[in-house]
Amino acid sequence: MEDISKSLKSVNKGSYIPLKVEIDDNEFYGIFNEINDLNEKTLQQFQNIKNEQEKLNIVLDNISQGIIAITSEMNVVFINNSAIHLFGEIDQGLLHDLIFPIKNEIDKTRNSSYEYSYKDKVLLVEVVTSLAKNLENEIKYIMIVSDITSQALLAKQKEEFFANASHELKTPLTAMLGLSELVLAKTKDEATSKQVERIHKETIRLSDLISDMLKLSRLENTTDANDFISVPVSLSNIVDDVITELNEVIKEKNIEVIIRGNATVNADEKRIYELIQNLCSNAVNYNIDGGKVIIELKQETNKTVVRVEDTGIGIAQEHIPRLCERFYRVDKSRSKKTGGTGLGLAIVKHVCALYGADFVINSEVGVGTVATVIFKNIN
Repeated sequence: MEDISKSLKSVNKGSYIPLKVEIDDNEFYGIFNEINDLNEKTLQQFQNIKNEQEKLNIVLDNISQGIIAITSEMNVVFINNSAIHLFGEIDQGLLHDLIFPIKNEIDKTRNSSYEYSYKDKVLLVEVVTSLAKNLENEIKYIMIVSDITSQALLAKQKEEFFANASHELKTPLTAMLGLSELVLAKTKDEATSKQVERIHKETIRLSDLISDMLKLSRLENTTDANDFISVPVSLSNIVDDVITELNEVIKEKNIEVIIRGNATVNADEKRIYELIQNLCSNAVNYNIDGGKVIIELKQETNKTVVRVEDTGIGIAQEHIPRLCERFYRVDKSRSKKTGGTGLGLAIVKHVCALYGADFVINSEVGVGTVATVIFKNIN
């Protein structure tokens, strides 16, 4: 019995001492062998678990993102080397600062992310609620922290160039438009007139592009809807103005426009105009001759919905995730015919982000497209 006790304790310590069978009793001999076999298997399981743990630690400690697992009481359960390198010593105050901006959202959606400024760094903090039921009392949140300082600096430089270039190009383009209009008015030669008219159209197109670039730049440099004037905006009035603006193309393509409902949102009227104008112009420009555009406005208790449906050419599913990227084109050959700038949906996306609205696009090739914006009404 003493030998058995020593053998079991050795397994627990990780230095297994097998039992030596030195008696003739067959019954004891079988028991000793069973104990030895069980101890060997147990020790092997311990070793396998230890090896797996070491592998996991090597991976976690050598990835660039910081990983922190914490309890609901903000106590650290696990932290890898990258997180220690980013923050140094981590206390509950820092953990609270990292979690607090998205506490309500994370408890509802189970995951969320945001940018966090820490000392001279810009960090992307992603927080996930643990789904392991057997560990829910030990691990509540898992934070994945990425240092995006260089990417943020590059993005800022791009935005500044984007804004400065757009602003500087606006003045000469205005002059070109005025001069081309003046030449068109005075030129009597038909061949010259056609060439100048082409210059005038391309200048208008370039001017529209610069205008959209400036709009997008202003939106990107604004992170708070309160930076804009916020007043009750009648969406039906905006839709009427937009359809009037698009009336020439609508008549040319013999498109039927149906407007249903009415709704109001508290926002900057110019931003809402830009949003609806881009949605409706896409529905008209990418529609078929004799097609339909249905614009629905719904005012509900907790949300306001703008839905623009067309019977146009539609969009293949693989293109939909990239539609809101700057200058992304599904069909580059068609873009010149429609006269778009490639920035319309990027503007829509940024306006939606500014007001916390959801933007969804559903489409089927040859059937049409439905663009839906959902404003959340906050009481």
